[in-house]
Amino acid sequence: FGDNLKIAETNDRTEALNAWEKVLNKTSYFINRSGQTIASLISCTILKNNQGESEGLIIVGHDLRSKLKIEKKLEWIRKQRQIDINEAQEEERMRIATDIHDGLGQLLTAISYTAQEFYQLETANPSLRQKLIRKIDEQISGAIKESKNLSLNLIPIVLKDFGMVAAINNLVERANEMYDTHFTFNAYDFNERIDVKLEKVLYRICQESMNNIVKHAKARNANYQIFKQTEIIVLVIDDDGIGFDINLLEKNGHKGIGLISMKERVLAFDGTFSIDSQPGLGTEIIIEIPCQGKNSYDYERNQNTHSG
Repeated sequence: FGDNLKIAETNDRTEALNAWEKVLNKTSYFINRSGQTIASLISCTILKNNQGESEGLIIVGHDLRSKLKIEKKLEWIRKQRQIDINEAQEEERMRIATDIHDGLGQLLTAISYTAQEFYQLETANPSLRQKLIRKIDEQISGAIKESKNLSLNLIPIVLKDFGMVAAINNLVERANEMYDTHFTFNAYDFNERIDVKLEKVLYRICQESMNNIVKHAKARNANYQIFKQTEIIVLVIDDDGIGFDINLLEKNGHKGIGLISMKERVLAFDGTFSIDSQPGLGTEIIIEIPCQGKNSYDYERNQNTHSG
């Protein structure tokens, strides 16, 4: 470190002397001429002659400021990711709660009121009784449809029993019955089931993207393709909807809760997430996840509030 640094503590000098008898690797703190404390990794190695006698030391100091700065940045990114995950969870909970309250809850309340009106009706008015019966029937049909709509946002039993491919097929079939957008799904080389956690993640990504397409894309067609290769699984989602300007979306601070949720699921399994979209030209999402990738963060553990 030359004349620019001086050892801050006496025991650091003592340890340098003790390095004659052992190799020392230690993080030490120094003060430069500006009075700044600098963290450095000091490596001391004994030099020996041909007779094996100690003759001196090689002392190397590594400035750790850049390393510590990177570590702080990574820690900030980790915390920011956790914040994004929490926001996505809260948004999802709020959406489901709103759907239940404004949709299914109100339909069931209406059925209850109509049933009370029916029971209080005089038997001498058969035409009005028939009218109320038809009304109840229509309301029940609406409640059933709404419950199916809500179920699209939950993990189905078919995923556990028959696997991801069957579950996504079922998801697409139900969506085609309920929405104007036409969905298609194709799976390639899935001769056997994959890891259960990975199945859940891929299913939830399809589920979330379908919600986005239905609510925002105004697409006539949407296609899901999933390929199982030797080391990776590739999921491609494309639609012919209105698209959007990705740069403008991020610039305005609107990343899209759905996109955040999907991306975080992928990153948690060491995967890659890319999106290509332009106004008027639809959207394409390409996801690659290692078949045996390390699950660096147990995302599913933090998503179990939506399990069915």
